[in-house]
Amino acid sequence: MKTRDRILDAARQLFNREGVTGVSMRDIAGQLEMSVGNLWYHFKTKDLIVAELYQQLMGEMFAQVQQIPPERDSIVSLLDSHRLMFAVQYRFKFFYLNLYDVLDQHPAVKELYVQFSQQNREVAKGFLQEYEQSEVFARSLSERERHQLITSGQMLNNTWAIDAELFYAGDPKGKLLHYMQICCQLFYPYLAGKAQKEYDAYFEALENDES
Repeated sequence: MKTRDRILDAARQLFNREGVTGVSMRDIAGQLEMSVGNLWYHFKTKDLIVAELYQQLMGEMFAQVQQIPPERDSIVSLLDSHRLMFAVQYRFKFFYLNLYDVLDQHPAVKELYVQFSQQNREVAKGFLQEYEQSEVFARSLSERERHQLITSGQMLNNTWAIDAELFYAGDPKGKLLHYMQICCQLFYPYLAGKAQKEYDAYFEALENDES
């Protein structure tokens, strides 16, 4: 692993454990057993580390979206994508646990966050319309319903990690499944009968998977 990647990985783990404000450049250097000067050679400030980690997070999230097959005749591919995205979010949970502070203290990250959120809304709107047309959804949604569904989804995606950190005492695998179900339950009432059966079977299989 390249030094720059080692720095980012160590910083991510420290941020997840201690929070962004609780970690200094000296802490990151100490974790890697390198001098602060060597760390500064790669990243002049902690802000640059936070910004690059956020770009990594967004890159991995977009990669999962890109893997959703173009066919919209089944809800399973969307659920698979959500499951992988939740795993990505958990790897970068520091961002969601410290969302307001990170955005307030790192303007460059805030700008990227706003751009990503707007892009994500458009992508989600397109997916909903395609699932409506393929009759995975029981009926077409109104613009207001789409807006409320997308907004509710974004709010849950931004806050589930906080609830999990405070109240969920189980293992990480169970934690991800629990909160994924809560978030995905938003669109369950809109699914057609066949899609609801696929949805139920999907989560039943995950719950019974002991691997």
